Amino acid sequence: MMSEIKKEEIMNLQKIKIGEVIMDWSLWPRYEIRELSHVHISRLKEAYESGNILPPILVDKKSLRIIDGFHRHSALREIYGET
Repeated sequence: MMSEIKKEEIMNLQKIKIGEVIMDWSLWPRYEIRELSHVHISRLKEAYESGNILPPILVDKKSLRIIDGFHRHSALREIYGET
């Protein structure tokens, strides 16, 4: 089994400003819809504002495109804006 430190090293977690990442709809599994669930975003906002820790948004290191976390990204943008 890998230690927690080793997992973090492999994932290479870094903080990035929410306004720097790119929502590339072609990477979203339901990209033809191009509309996120406002209900889901509202629930995520409530979770963040209640102090819950949610999984990190996965972003490609080179392109800064979101790989996973479109709804979480939208919720955080509504809370914090572009910062």
